[in-house]
Amino acid sequence: MTRRNYVTAKQLAAIDNDLTDIDRQVLGDVARFRLMSAKQLQLLHFGTLPRHERRSRRTLVKLVDQSVLDRLPRRVGGRGKGSDSTLYRLGRAGRRLIGASSAAGPSWQPSATFAAHTLAIVDLYVEMRQTEQLGRLSVGQFSPEPGAWRQFTWKMKPVTLKPDAFARINVDDVSWQYFIEVDRGTESSKVIARKCQTYLDYLDTRPPDETFPAVLFLVDSQRSYHSPDSDDRVRQIEAVVADQAEPAAQLFVVRRRDRPPWEHHKPATE
Repeated sequence: MTRRNYVTAKQLAAIDNDLTDIDRQVLGDVARFRLMSAKQLQLLHFGTLPRHERRSRRTLVKLVDQSVLDRLPRRVGGRGKGSDSTLYRLGRAGRRLIGASSAAGPSWQPSATFAAHTLAIVDLYVEMRQTEQLGRLSVGQFSPEPGAWRQFTWKMKPVTLKPDAFARINVDDVSWQYFIEVDRGTESSKVIARKCQTYLDYLDTRPPDETFPAVLFLVDSQRSYHSPDSDDRVRQIEAVVADQAEPAAQLFVVRRRDRPPWEHHKPATE
């Protein structure tokens, strides 16, 4: 069987029986994030040593051959050179194994912008897990989009709140909850202001005694149309937050990507 052939029920059962625990973990993460690089999968499930890289590569080759995963054309995803930059999505067998009719599969062709944004979210998750391995925190929950999205009604109209991720992080027996916006400097201040207003609207619909997650803007911005660097971008978003109605100052947190609040053990606002 090649990865382009139709996967029969008998073949699918054989593939399912052949999957190891790590194979299933890899499948689950690619299904959850929709798109992941070879390097990200290696760091999450195998390790950082050369022997881990070889094992990761063998596993990914096997999963592609079985149509569990599918490689994206390098022209779509290209995150640099070499096998580490190869991007993976669900293959035909993978979609059927997880029972998802709507998951991104072989016919899906993401744009370069979507790929870059999605990989930035995965990078954040990988960094959290690596920090967890160092004993600095524990990741109680990490739900990327669209699993992090929230539906609500505002002024009699349905609205979808679309954070990039929802995270519950435990540090020193304190649990922090965040709606996370991974900011790459691609959106105008007006767009950021509309996002902030949607969060404030959603907050207004929640019970007053409910703990509401802080909204964390994590800025990872090189020079772009909107800002020359991450520090300037942080100041831009902070200025937008300052123009919002209360309790914006308590709700929104703006940090550089390399300086997340959990690195300094500072609790997020409830």
